[in-house]
Amino acid sequence: MGSSIQIKCSNCNYSETFMLGIGMMYNPIRVLDFDPKHGMLPQMVRSKKTIEQIRTLIEDKHAELDRDYGHKIYHCNSCKMLFERFYIKLVYEGGIFEIDYKCPTCKSILEPVNRSAQNDSDELPDLKNYNCPECGKHSLYKDEYEVICWD
Repeated sequence: MGSSIQIKCSNCNYSETFMLGIGMMYNPIRVLDFDPKHGMLPQMVRSKKTIEQIRTLIEDKHAELDRDYGHKIYHCNSCKMLFERFYIKLVYEGGIFEIDYKCPTCKSILEPVNRSAQNDSDELPDLKNYNCPECGKHSLYKDEYEVICWD
């Protein structure tokens, strides 16, 4: 089951909601559905070039979806902004493929936010190493009252 969390800043008015993980509909067959109208992949990965790259790896190299896929929080090291993106990793003989998302503002490669070390199965981000995207202070926290489970 996926969850939705709200990250806030204790110093300013920054507040953003992020989806994390996967729901019951996110089985590997559905995730790798390439249909442009009804498939999950085109809805979660907007780049047609990336979708074609994934299709080619599956067809030509028999790549398989790694089990650690789902919605995650990404961070731009240049702009300091946080974004929700769909993480996908394909494994094939001779390599792995992970999507490189770019910041919509500065075009830098986004980095996944580290998970909390408190719970191995926890998708929650470890916010202690990230500054607020708005005020720049080291004051981000997860609002404990705004956690929503989704399916």
